[in-house]
Amino acid sequence: MSSPTGQPHEGLLCAAVMPAGPSGFQRHDRNGRQITDRRLTYLRHLPDEQRVETNSGWGPVFDTPPEQYGVYGNPDSSFDPDTYLAHSPFHDLVTGGKLNGALDAQDQVAGLCSAVFAWPFRVNADEVFELDVRLPVDLYAGADDLAELKGTPATELESANRDFWAAKLLGQGLQPQLPSPVGHLTDLFRQSRSQLLILSDHGEIHPGPTVYDSFWIRDSSVEATACSLVGDSALAEHQLGTHYPLRFNRGTGRIGPCAEYGFYGGPHEKDDREWDSNGQALWAIGRFDRTVGRQAAFGAKSYVPYVRDAARWLRDNRDGYGLLHSGWSAEHLGERDKPHYWDDLWGLAGLYEAARAVGGRAGPASTGRDGAVHRDVRVRRTGETYE
Repeated sequence: MSSPTGQPHEGLLCAAVMPAGPSGFQRHDRNGRQITDRRLTYLRHLPDEQRVETNSGWGPVFDTPPEQYGVYGNPDSSFDPDTYLAHSPFHDLVTGGKLNGALDAQDQVAGLCSAVFAWPFRVNADEVFELDVRLPVDLYAGADDLAELKGTPATELESANRDFWAAKLLGQGLQPQLPSPVGHLTDLFRQSRSQLLILSDHGEIHPGPTVYDSFWIRDSSVEATACSLVGDSALAEHQLGTHYPLRFNRGTGRIGPCAEYGFYGGPHEKDDREWDSNGQALWAIGRFDRTVGRQAAFGAKSYVPYVRDAARWLRDNRDGYGLLHSGWSAEHLGERDKPHYWDDLWGLAGLYEAARAVGGRAGPASTGRDGAVHRDVRVRRTGETYE
């Protein structure tokens, strides 16, 4: 915090602890089950240790103890939404400028516990007010872990973090050189690349840090392909070679009108009948196989069962008109009880890449005038379906 105009400025610098997601709303699956892993049902501030507990884990750790704090919940288990508006840190700050000073809170109704920590500041001219807050991203427990977390000075951590990202974004991978009229797009390219890397969780690239902070075949197929094209192929390989097989279903049951075996998808895809996921998985695997080159043999390593049987699933799980069944994959295009060509076009893209990935198994190859290798992918009509 500084004073860019040179005039004295004073106020409160606040840090808020809130449920994950902009609103804390919870998603429901097709059967009405609620995903509760993002609720904050319990919050506690431990001033002696200068840290916060969130549910059963650790929240932020402060290098400088706050001068004001307040922890808020729903102690009366009220179902009145106005409770959360009247008893909140933001209401208290607006109406009186003071927080409630509570150390802990519970909310077993909506899981919307919140807390705000405040540090007063006054800066003049070129003075700078700084605050260091550490966010644990691993499992911590006990005094030894707390000492380790706080053992390295924040300036040293910041310097190491800056050096890492400078080396990654400026020295590794694809480095675009754009003419001056569009030179600003270079920074946008690097920001996009860093966003994908930041959103990767042990190789799982998530669509975002809020509502969709979980792994989806649809989003991850595009994200992994982008990473491989800009030089982050190790991340893409880990995602496609490790996490995709974990989403490949081997059961003998049914998912609505379709077979479970051979379908790519976790709870998201199965609950919402997202039939586009097989095409997207095959498309991403095939694109990565071509990007890293035949010598890596990624497609051959993934062929059985992750390519072959996923392609057969697309062949065998269609309606009487040869289309994939109705689902919720393209929710922005229409109702979930209607078929969407979105799913079918993804299926075709996946089958095309699967045919290229399997090499000689796809049939005789021919070389076109452009020098590229083309393989025949034949479609056979049987009655009202296609194979």
